[in-house]
Amino acid sequence: MLLNECQGDYVIFSVEQVNGENNDRNNKEVRSVFSKENINYKELQGCYKGVEEVSYIVNLEHLRTIKALAMVNNQESILLVLPHFKGLSKAYLLTQEQGYSVTDKGSQFIGYLCGVSKEIAIQQEAYSYRKDLDQYFIVTPNDTDNT
Repeated sequence: MLLNECQGDYVIFSVEQVNGENNDRNNKEVRSVFSKENINYKELQGCYKGVEEVSYIVNLEHLRTIKALAMVNNQESILLVLPHFKGLSKAYLLTQEQGYSVTDKGSQFIGYLCGVSKEIAIQQEAYSYRKDLDQYFIVTPNDTDNT
């Protein structure tokens, strides 16, 4: 599981901007909100649409806070991750256009989150890397292990 401390459903998101403007400030503010609200999180290194960024993984119970942070920081989308089987999880894209809605209309199933090697991950347009586990994760169209 990507976030062992969070059993069940979780969200992956970033507050960084493609142009790099205010990224340090935005990340500092997010960590401050997490601290004030006592939200357990893990920081990830990631890549979205080919651009490296810092991202966060947080238990779904904090979705309201995550939506607010994503909206304030004009994030195109956040990733909802739900348990599947064999260590894989279903991944859904929640878009700003749909208010980051978790409804059938507002969320788009995009595949299965699974652990892969660095070599496979860096060939993708999007991936997450959890440094403490030394593990890369990507979304794939199939629910099979791609390691």
